[in-house]
Amino acid sequence: MKSIGTILLLVGLSSCGSIKHEPYSLENANQSRATNQTYMEDSTLIFFGDYPNPFSDRSFLWFWCFRNGDVELEVYDASTDTLETIYRFGRQATPHYALAVRVDDYSHFVKCILCVDGRQKCSRQYPRWTATPDKQEPRTSYTVKRK
Repeated sequence: MKSIGTILLLVGLSSCGSIKHEPYSLENANQSRATNQTYMEDSTLIFFGDYPNPFSDRSFLWFWCFRNGDVELEVYDASTDTLETIYRFGRQATPHYALAVRVDDYSHFVKCILCVDGRQKCSRQYPRWTATPDKQEPRTSYTVKRK
């Protein structure tokens, strides 16, 4: 009986380890790296991600940040290159950020630029959106500064 208990304990521990560490590895994150983004300074560790949306009532803007420092998302009107909003993200336990959004206008685009410590790292265009607080995604917290 002790050997069966030991085997079950080892299987359980190895399963917990893979659940805890694997989903948030840079290798796994790179599999979701968005292909249509512009890379700037040292953006190998911060980038936008693409995932199938599991929800019918909301959309998400996803990104990964494996760098230390303050993370910001600058949102510009793509047609005028005017800064509209800055989202400042709080520290969180995982490098995967999820911002719930509602698409407002599929014909008008915004340029989103990810920054760490005030330095632009990568950008991507999206249809115009508005962030919507998502109680089901509590790990990503942010403050908003409108220009």
